Amino acid sequence: MQASGQSIYEAYPGMYGFRHLHGLAALILDGRLSEFARHQYQRSVQLNLPLLRHLSKYGPGELLALTEKSSGDFLGALAAGKIFEFLNASVMRWVANELSIVDYSDVIVEDITLLNFIRAEGLRQFIPDFTSDLRTAVETAGEIDRLFMGYNTSSMITFIDLLRARISRREDQLLEAEALARLGSFDWDIVNEVSDSSPELRKILGNDAQMPLAEFIERVHADDSGLLRNAIAEAFVSGSLQCEFRFLRPDGSQRTVWARGVVHSGPNGPERMVGVIQDVSERKRMEETLLLKTLELEHSNEELQQFASVASHDLKEPLRKIVLYTGLLESARAGEWSEEARRHLERIMDAARRMRLLIEDILAFSSLNQQQEPQLVSLERILDEVREVLESRIRETGAMISSDGLPEATVVPFQFRQLFQNLLSNSLKFARPGVPPVISISHQHIEVPMPGRAAGVLPALQLLFSDNGIGFPAHYSEKIFGLFNRLHSHKDYEGTGLGLAICRKVVENHGGRIEASSGPGQGATFRIVLPQ
Repeated sequence: MQASGQSIYEAYPGMYGFRHLHGLAALILDGRLSEFARHQYQRSVQLNLPLLRHLSKYGPGELLALTEKSSGDFLGALAAGKIFEFLNASVMRWVANELSIVDYSDVIVEDITLLNFIRAEGLRQFIPDFTSDLRTAVETAGEIDRLFMGYNTSSMITFIDLLRARISRREDQLLEAEALARLGSFDWDIVNEVSDSSPELRKILGNDAQMPLAEFIERVHADDSGLLRNAIAEAFVSGSLQCEFRFLRPDGSQRTVWARGVVHSGPNGPERMVGVIQDVSERKRMEETLLLKTLELEHSNEELQQFASVASHDLKEPLRKIVLYTGLLESARAGEWSEEARRHLERIMDAARRMRLLIEDILAFSSLNQQQEPQLVSLERILDEVREVLESRIRETGAMISSDGLPEATVVPFQFRQLFQNLLSNSLKFARPGVPPVISISHQHIEVPMPGRAAGVLPALQLLFSDNGIGFPAHYSEKIFGLFNRLHSHKDYEGTGLGLAICRKVVENHGGRIEASSGPGQGATFRIVLPQ
């Protein structure tokens, strides 16, 4: 098919007036089709037809049947005098990607020329059976040559048009992709000191025309010029360029760009560099903004920690005096207070104690943001230290605390003491009435999925804290880790609502996670997973 949409047969009708081919085709169709098809298939295999690679799912018998079907269609059109329509329709089906068993991109020029050669060869084999007249035989052979010469030419024109269209589409797609990524390409002829650049690169550089190499180098920011020159010199040796630099455009604006290239060398050294340049100005601006915000946030956090520390310490003093003078008042005139007055004094003392606990927890929580170096320590040792701190409470409740010999781990000791103390205190506090708490701490070395990867695992340490306490409804398993979240009133259970929030903060500081599972009256289990 030509670019005009007209076949080469239609363009030159006088050249292809066939007198004998329809008779030859009729002869083959009359009982000789299988023989013709077998020849086609065998020669395709012998000549290693490239198209056969895309038909590997078919067995020899299936391929022979397909060959016989296509040969029958071809010979039928030839016998009926409609070969031009048949061949044009075949080309159109190929162009429209309507071939039943292969994609149009699977067909290459070599397939077309080989198939035509094989068909022509197959037709010639039947000429002696078609006629014994030498002149007719020569004319028939000539008609076969003209038929496939025209088909080869028509197919070649179509194939060239397809390639042009495909290249044009790829170029359009590439230009669109470059524009979306703010990335342009270049091709630098090092020997002749000339370069070619894509439209997007010219847009990034702010120059509609090709920019001479010397001007490009001159427009690199003075502070980055040496960096780029050194990177190019290294690329001539290593074969690879990577460099980020600032570029001053002709309109006076500045862009930060990232360049990457590959150097092709010859016998006399580097000859050519091809690569890409990407405008990363927006990314750099966002990085600088993010860095500024991060610094501001760190400064704000430091101020907040200082404020929390100072405020908490300042609050402790008046609280201490409230407790002191309330106690003195209660003792000095113990016999004069009515029952209601004594209850009021007890409420004052209780509120002051709760406030002291709250201040201490706030101080503990704010201290978790401070940078502290982790150490390789024995978790069993930390557990023993916490047991000593909680000794009186353990004795009062008759609690049984057991562990399976916790291993060493790289942690911040102070923070893990807080973690263990809060978890044990939580189990002691929420024990079932009249039932001594039973607390079990166990560990296991496990593997966890690697973040952001479909495959791959990381080693981790799992810690389980289980008790036989009152438990909690399963739907609260996330809420209990929130700041100041309580499932029970102060009257029933003391506390500030910060204990488990501190636990989560400690675990997250170590890159791990903590989760809880429970049910009413079923005790609670806290699972901690720490990457190793």
